[in-house]
Amino acid sequence: MAMSRDQIELAKTILRRFKNKDLPPDQFSWEFIASEVGVNRTTLYRHQNIKEDYALAKKLVAKHKKMERGLNSERIRKGELEHQIDTLKKTIETLEEQLARERERLAYAALVARRKGIDPLEFIDGSPLGIALQKKYAE
Repeated sequence: MAMSRDQIELAKTILRRFKNKDLPPDQFSWEFIASEVGVNRTTLYRHQNIKEDYALAKKLVAKHKKMERGLNSERIRKGELEHQIDTLKKTIETLEEQLARERERLAYAALVARRKGIDPLEFIDGSPLGIALQKKYAE
């Protein structure tokens, strides 16, 4: 029995979908492809291109199955969450260091201002930060 071009393309499309993990690997078989295309296995097997694509897809599906056994989606999610937590912890440490440096700079600036006879609170009250803080605590 001969296959039409549409049937050949459908068989190649099904094999491509198995390669791309669009179809579950446990359905991969000649019987599944034959039933989807509407021909028997022997007819499929006669076409060299389909036979070669099937061999390649078989190797890829086996790799997909092996990888799925080794990787648990829950473990992957936990790993991603742990990575995000570690990244956020590092960011917090960096920001705390920056905050400490800025506080030190502010304290030093206030000390220098007092030495020169300037009241540092005058600058804080008139600054945009001071105004924002006044509004925040007034509410």
